[in-house]
Parts: sequence; C-alpha cells; structure tokens
Amino acid sequence: MIADIRLAQTPAELSALFAFRYRIYVEEMGRTQKYADHTTRNISDPLDAAAFNLVAWHDERIVGCVRVNFARDGGLDYYRDLLRMEAIGPSWPDRVSLCTRLMIAPRWRRTTLAVRLSIACYELGLGSGIAWNFIDCNDHLVGFFERLGYEFTHQPTHEEYGQVNAMRFDLYAI
Repeated sequence: MIADIRLAQTPAELSALFAFRYRIYVEEMGRTQKYADHTTRNISDPLDAAAFNLVAWHDERIVGCVRVNFARDGGLDYYRDLLRMEAIGPSWPDRVSLCTRLMIAPRWRRTTLAVRLSIACYELGLGSGIAWNFIDCNDHLVGFFERLGYEFTHQPTHEEYGQVNAMRFDLYAI
C-alpha cells in the first residue's frame, strides 16, 4: 500500500480535503469544530487561505493530510502567542512554519504514512528557507513527534482542544 503525497491545489482537491477533515474530526472523533460546516460536511478555516496542504492519495481517495503555514505569510497571530513562536529569536517570522491538521485515515494509522507526511513537511520547509516548525498535539502523540526530533516546550490551552502540548523542531539540527 503506497500513497502518493502532493499539494492540494485545485478546487476539487481542496473540496475533497475539507470533506476528509470533517469525516475525521466530526464524524470519527466527535470533536466540536469552530469552522465545521455541517450542511456541506467540510472543515476549512482562515489558515487555509495561505496554506500548503500536503495530501496523501491512494486509489483517488484521501488517506492522510497535513497543513503547513509560513509565519512570513501572516495569519498566525493566535498560534504565535499560543506556541510562543517568537521565543526562537531572529528566525521569527521569516524562517518559521506551523503544521496543523495532521490526519490519517483509520486504515492507514499503523503504516509509515504519518512519517512520510512529516518528511514532506520537512522538505517543503527546507526548500522554502524555514528553520523552525511548530506544532501542538495531544498527549498520546508527544512520543511520535519526539522521535521525529521535536522538543516539548510547554502545555498551553487551545481554544478548541483544551490542554495541548506545544512542540518545536529545528530543521537544521539534523
């Protein structure tokens, strides 16, 4: 089982992505989502306007995704404060990115897909001059991200998800 990872760019690809998010967050996880549209059954939010959405496809279906935003493109004020992004010093904002909405379809969760999507984010960041990447995650994912090289920084309270773990990754530390 191999998935093809590429940027979602067309309206049809983005529509499929937003529907995939809805299936995972609302239907599977039962999470209340501020930007969920229950009529169209999709989730998109303001960060999508300037995002790079990496999507994993298998047999014309989305099986995973992750969103990357560059701080230099703006719109990260909430996360800048939540994750203490400015603490990395002079790299802020031009060399800083944020990864959010990493999701894997249930059947693909015990495969290498999450790692492959993370590598795609790393390659996108390196190719774009990014030095630091930030994430927030739930407790059960801290070990996964630490094995990728992320370091835990603190536990803030996210407006939608409650207490999360703030983590950052130095792309040049490898």
